[in-house]
Parts: sequence; C-alpha cells; structure tokens
Amino acid sequence: RSKLQFLYFIEIITRPVRKINLPFPLMSSAAPPSTSSSFTSSTPFRILLAGTSACCGAAFTNPVDVVKIRMQVEKHKYPGMFSGMKGIAQSEGVRGLYKGLGASLCREMSYSGIRFGAYESFKELYGAKDPKNTPLYKKLAAGASAGMVGSAIANTGYHRRTE
Repeated sequence: RSKLQFLYFIEIITRPVRKINLPFPLMSSAAPPSTSSSFTSSTPFRILLAGTSACCGAAFTNPVDVVKIRMQVEKHKYPGMFSGMKGIAQSEGVRGLYKGLGASLCREMSYSGIRFGAYESFKELYGAKDPKNTPLYKKLAAGASAGMVGSAIANTGYHRRTE
C-alpha cells in the first residue's frame, strides 16, 4: 500500500511537468500491463533515481566536505584531513561531521538529479535517436543543457550549505 501511495505522490508532484505513465493503474481494477518501460524511462523517474544515488554518495562524503570547508575557513586549527575529522569528532561528536547534510542532500537531489536524469531527455530533444550513433556535439549540448538547468535550480542549495 505504501508503494502505491509513494507512486501516487510522485505522479501528483510531476503532473504539471509531464504526466507519468505508471506501469499499472492506481485506482482501477484492470490488470497491470506486461511492460514497465514507459515508467522506468520517464524523465521524472530518471531524475529521482539519479538524485537518490547522488544523495547516497553525499551522505558518505559529507564529513570530508565539512573538514575541507573548516580547513579553508580556520587554516591553523585543522592541519590535515584526518586530524580535522578527529578534532571535530572529539569537540562536537560524530554529528559535527554531518553538519550541513540536509542542505547537501537537497543540492544533490536537485542538481545531480536534474543533471543526470534530464540528460537523455535533452539528447532526444536535440534529435538523438540511436544511442550508439549519436554525434558527440549532441551529447555535449545535452550535457551542457542538463547541467545548466540543474545548476540554476540547485545553486541556492549549495550556497546555503556553505554558510
């Protein structure tokens, strides 16, 4: 039941952008279709998966980012990465290494999610039909477009994280 509620929530929040063709009807007694390719290849689903995978990476690398930023701000207090981690863990606890995690996850979900998730849609928009024979300039244009849109949306989250 919770999976259906989650899919319904995803459909509602993405409806203004693009209607998702779910692999099965939510409020109908009809049998689910045999293929789920329309759902798994939809842009919102790709953005969700890309953002989720980027969030997993951000959760593991957040302590390194915290120490890096503290080393930049307080140059003499933290002489190295490992001594910085140890110092922060001793003075603030392990939770101190995860300060700014919420903002980091928001940024990764928006920036990386859009950047990686919208790449295929931009390629299709630029006329790339066959993935094996797509010219390099179309791939570059799609990557640049997806990156610009992701950066424009996520720029606020990144600045908030570093404050």
